[in-house]
Amino acid sequence: MTNELIRGAVYLPARAYNHYQQWRDYNPAEAERDLGFAASVNLNALRLWVSYHHWLEDAAHLEASFRHFVDTAQKYGIRILPVLFEQCGIEPTPEALVDTHPKTGMCIKSPGSSITDDSDAWGKAIDFTMWFVDKFGADARLLAIESMNEPITVEELAFAREITQQLKQHADLPVTLGIVGGIHSLVYYGNWDLDIFQFHMNFPASTTAMEEALREAQGYKTRTGNRPIWLTEWQRVRPSGTGWGNDALTDAELGPDLASLAPLIHHYEISNFFWSLMLKPAYLPPQRAKGTFNGLFHEDGTVWSLADARAVSGNPDLMLEERKVLPDWFTQVNAE
Repeated sequence: MTNELIRGAVYLPARAYNHYQQWRDYNPAEAERDLGFAASVNLNALRLWVSYHHWLEDAAHLEASFRHFVDTAQKYGIRILPVLFEQCGIEPTPEALVDTHPKTGMCIKSPGSSITDDSDAWGKAIDFTMWFVDKFGADARLLAIESMNEPITVEELAFAREITQQLKQHADLPVTLGIVGGIHSLVYYGNWDLDIFQFHMNFPASTTAMEEALREAQGYKTRTGNRPIWLTEWQRVRPSGTGWGNDALTDAELGPDLASLAPLIHHYEISNFFWSLMLKPAYLPPQRAKGTFNGLFHEDGTVWSLADARAVSGNPDLMLEERKVLPDWFTQVNAE
């Protein structure tokens, strides 16, 4: 059912810098621990990437790992929104796939520009899509299947549309797409036959800006045949700017502040996923260069901000230990 209210988070393990590392190094105990963290703040969903590149090298391991994750999530009442492909990040070179240095380890494009930009090279990516559909395409523990995150160029959009169409034809689950930009961007996707629409608003300048977007989402829903619209990425209010361009951010704007937006988002009762469950260096190169870090939980179960934990959980009396200190493995590198 896609009309239930989702309170979710984006998930990568604390020390995985891309989805390839997440699944290559999959640790069942870590997954069980992190899912417990999610449940402790009343989350009922996680959005995460599957790995095309790990599938190429060990499909059996990817299947077993993903199945364990979904099995464990079910025990906590958590459903999964898997993303098959990723436009954001750097090219998936052999070096980039395995880079775990907190300054240079980054998210990676999947399957990569050499494939998305050449329709004659889409075959393996379509095979991966069909493999996922065969293994999990009717699994009701998944909320939906997201074909690709934030395709932008003409070539990326063509690739994403092909994957979306394959999912629509063969999967028994709702199909969605990670859409970059605000509500106005949804107009372009009206004829994509998506079951669920998305928008992203990571760093609004004010709560007023976010509220305007949420109101627009309510209005746009009537134009989609009442199909759901989800806010699948949000982080914090940033008055100085988003941080994507030349905005000069203050030190106070570099870290998490989920409490600046969570009450408003909950008030509008829109299904949503905040970035991110685990405290990490920023996912994307421009934000990493500025010193952005985001997330809620340390690996030991303490939280960066108790106010954030209470806000996302909807429980003002929630008691968790707060620790506003970056992990040693991150701060030691920053001091280099």
